[in-house]
Amino acid sequence: MNPQEMFVTRLRRHRQRARVSIEAIAANLRIRPELIEAFESNDLSAWPRGLYARAWIRTYALSVDLDPVDTLEEFCRLFPQGDRRAGGTIQEIAAIVASPSEYRDEFAHPVGR
Repeated sequence: MNPQEMFVTRLRRHRQRARVSIEAIAANLRIRPELIEAFESNDLSAWPRGLYARAWIRTYALSVDLDPVDTLEEFCRLFPQGDRRAGGTIQEIAAIVASPSEYRDEFAHPVGR
């Protein structure tokens, strides 16, 4: 199981232990329950990127009594949907270990940002 799957599985288990339904979280987020179900299946293809993805994770964490800051930090570290600035960080890390980065950001960013 990869780190992304482990993260999603942990969140799903916390939700189940807290006895919070997918519908309740979806209502808090004002989104369709299918998006939460997809997330819990590790499918973020319909999820937004950046700020909205981070807001959704924060609300999910609060709904299941997890620390929202720690959960959000882990999400941003594991998923490109969480942080658009990941490309620069990944490339810097790749330079440190002298390995070319294969990461390609799907968003164009202005130079000097």
